Amino acid sequence: MHVQIDSFAEPEFIAVNKSFFDRYIKLRVQGHSPHASFMRTFGPDHMPENGREQHARLEAIENTEYFSVNFDAALESTPVAKMWNPKRSLNELLCVVRGPMVKASVKLGAIKELNIMVGIVIIDENGKTKAGRSLEDFYAGLDGAAPTKADTATAKPA
Repeated sequence: MHVQIDSFAEPEFIAVNKSFFDRYIKLRVQGHSPHASFMRTFGPDHMPENGREQHARLEAIENTEYFSVNFDAALESTPVAKMWNPKRSLNELLCVVRGPMVKASVKLGAIKELNIMVGIVIIDENGKTKAGRSLEDFYAGLDGAAPTKADTATAKPA
């Protein structure tokens, strides 16, 4: 079943599908693209195959009074910490590092940022990078996920 593109701009359609439009708005406030927000909210069955029609559908949604008023209100009322925080930043950088379609140079930049973010590398007062925490300190911050010195001293090759 395909919905007419302009149906997404009709107040009656919006009223019947309010919970979907509110979810779309929430995703947009969190910084997701219109396309990703649409697909996660309405699903691929409602996304036209033609790129021009896709764009028209997204524009139809985002040019409605409902979207404009509610997006602005949601953006204003959402705490910054819900939109972006250190863990979300860390996760986004890890996605870049591990992304199979990401160029090596972009991955390297993300690795550098991650190393600074978690303290493996620090930037001194002259803007130079140098070692930050030791690996032992780093692993200690991971709730004991790494082997201890005692574990490595008594370990024998298999």
